[in-house]
Amino acid sequence: MNLPASLAVKSPGHQLGRPTRSSSSSSSSSSSSSSSSSSSSSSSSSSSSSSCSSSSRNSNTAPSASVAAAAAIAAAIAAAIAAAIAAAIAATAAAAIAAAIAAATAAIAATAAAAIAATAAAAAAAAVTRLTSVLSVKDRKGRDRACLWVRRRQNSTALLQQQQQQQQQQQQQRQQQRHQQQ
Repeated sequence: MNLPASLAVKSPGHQLGRPTRSSSSSSSSSSSSSSSSSSSSSSSSSSSSSSCSSSSRNSNTAPSASVAAAAAIAAAIAAAIAAAIAAAIAATAAAAIAAAIAAATAAIAATAAAAIAATAAAAAAAAVTRLTSVLSVKDRKGRDRACLWVRRRQNSTALLQQQQQQQQQQQQQRQQQRHQQQ
């Protein structure tokens, strides 16, 4: 049914009494854009939530790894310090033992040297006392044995010289006789 142009209601979607499809298409496009925006917002929210959850997981695992590494480093440092202390104690003990052995050896050597010196001194003193006792005693005629000992030594040396001279003279005579015979 055709209405006159004056009675025709002009709606925003009508131009000169002719309906257009722009309004429906715009409404459908607006609805589709709203749905797409809602879907994109939901997807972005889901992605953000997933990223937050992954970051929270990473943040939870990172401190545990760093704590384990720090504990391992601390254990290694403690072991190195304990080994150094044990080595120092062993070296000190070895040095102390060596010093004690050296001191004991020196003491034993000093004791042995002192004993040898004491024995030699005692032997020398005994010899001197014996000699003095022998020389100080007088014989039956009242003469000192010291003088007798000196005289005997002189006599013995004189006798030895006489014997040597006699032997030399005898050798010279024998040589002269051999020359004469030749």
